[in-house]
Amino acid sequence: MGRINRTNAATAVGEGTLTEALARRDVLRLRHAVLTAAADAAAGRDQGVSRCGSCGRS
Repeated sequence: MGRINRTNAATAVGEGTLTEALARRDVLRLRHAVLTAAADAAAGRDQGVSRCGSCGRS
C-alpha cells in the first residue's frame, strides 16, 4: 500500500497529484450522498435508508 501511495502522490493529474484528485472525488461523492439524502428526506422518500455508494447499502 505504501508504494501505491507514493506512486499516487508522484503522479501528476491536471493541476495536482493523483492523491489530490482521489481526495476531491471522495469529497464530491460524500457531498452528493448528503445532498441526495436531504432531497429525499424533504420529498418524503427513502427515510432511514442510506444511499451511500461506498458503504454498500442502498
